[in-house]
Formats: sequence, structure tokens, C-alpha cells
Amino acid sequence: MIMKARRRIVLNCRRRGDESLIFPTVRSRGTQTGISDSSDAAEIKLVFGATAANDKELAVLTRSILHLMQTMASQVEVSPEDLAQTRAVPGWESAQDKPGATRMVQIQSSKRKPTDTFVAIDYRDHWFWIDDRDLKTKRAFAFMMMLFTLADTSDKENLPLITIPAQ
Repeated sequence: MIMKARRRIVLNCRRRGDESLIFPTVRSRGTQTGISDSSDAAEIKLVFGATAANDKELAVLTRSILHLMQTMASQVEVSPEDLAQTRAVPGWESAQDKPGATRMVQIQSSKRKPTDTFVAIDYRDHWFWIDDRDLKTKRAFAFMMMLFTLADTSDKENLPLITIPAQ
């Protein structure tokens, strides 16, 4: 019987410039973290899930990449024509007045071709773009690209080997 080794993530909390662990600070919030104040573990295991198995684990429920993409897509400016023709559902405009609503990305749209863009695409006679000065949105897309790279589990293909004769 072949058993696969379980991956383990360990969370070490340190202050910048200080080599000592700061778990007492984390443990002082015992009811929030579920980590016992009496635990003398030097490491706390970070696990995916709703609850930790013991007082030496910190359980975290994260969003999926698909959920992050849906959140980003819901914040695209939608033209009134597309709403009227039911080509799209209301995006950020429908959520912006809700208390606590925070915009993750800003993808603008118009009929005219934009200027000073980071990226722009023409789709069904409308332009959608990210402004080149919008660092928050550019960072969000860079982070998504990093997540896609980390999530890629496919085998890397061997690139063709080219031999150049030397004379």
C-alpha cells in the first residue's frame, strides 16, 4: 500500500527585526483563534476548514479562485444598453450604495476608445478597460495571475531542444 505524504503548512509569527515568536499575542485572542493560552507549541499548523482539530491548529476557510473571479466580474461597469437587452446583470452600480461595500477592481466601459489604459478590449461595440493609473486594480489582476500560476498542477512540457553546430 502506497500512502501519499500529507502537505503541511506551518504558521510562524514573528516581529520584524525580532527573532522571537509572537504567539502569545495570537493566543491572547483565544476565542477568536481557538488556540489555547496554555498550549506551549512553538508552531501552529495552518489547516483548511471551518474548525481546527486541536488547540495547535488554526483553521482557515478561503475563497476559491472562481469566487474571486465572480467578485471581480460583478464589479465591471455595465452599459445601460446591455442591461436593457438583458445581456448582463447590474454590476457594481447595484452594490455601491450598500454599507461596507468595497470595490476590489474598477473596470470601466464606454462606446469610445479610451486613452491612457493599462489594458483595453473592444467587445460588442463597447470598450472595457483598466486605467493605467489604477494601481489597486492592476495589483488585483497581478495577484490573480499569481494564484493561477500556483494552482497550475499540470506537468510542464519539455521544450524542444535545438542543437546548433559549432565550427
